[in-house]
Amino acid sequence: MNKYILPLLLSLLLISENMFETIISPMLYGTQTIIVPHFLFIGLIFIALYYDAKLGLIYGAIFGLLFDIVNTEIIGIYLGCFPLFIFLNSQVMKMLYANLFVKSLLALIWTAALEYSVYGLNYLFGYTTMNNSFFMIQRLIPTLILNGVVLLFAAYPLSSFLKGLKEKKEEN
Repeated sequence: MNKYILPLLLSLLLISENMFETIISPMLYGTQTIIVPHFLFIGLIFIALYYDAKLGLIYGAIFGLLFDIVNTEIIGIYLGCFPLFIFLNSQVMKMLYANLFVKSLLALIWTAALEYSVYGLNYLFGYTTMNNSFFMIQRLIPTLILNGVVLLFAAYPLSSFLKGLKEKKEEN
């Protein structure tokens, strides 16, 4: 039963991202601001930090491919970026004092790196004509604000949940 909890959690995060984009997106209300939730990516980072880094990489690749299939025109962007940033995060955490604030701040920094990487690859392949300053002001900053607020409310419960799962796994 426990082996199905993480895939179910990640699936719910993926679905909640799509629901957020569909229902609450400011583009529906006539503004130029683009807010992109990265609940799935944040969940993957936290799984790698609090549960199992190797499993976080595996789920990063699987859900990156799934995210590409569902949401993007270019298959492989998230498939490559999710595991890459999860790996880099785990390497950086070996050098830093690891408390919840630092881990949450790093998750937000990696979210910015993910957004900028996706923008850069889309720009490179001609899927967007958005210039850099428009991207920074109208997409990156609002996206980081949203994901920062989500982290503010979800970081502690998510980390506690994953720590509890890890303890149960180690007991068995």
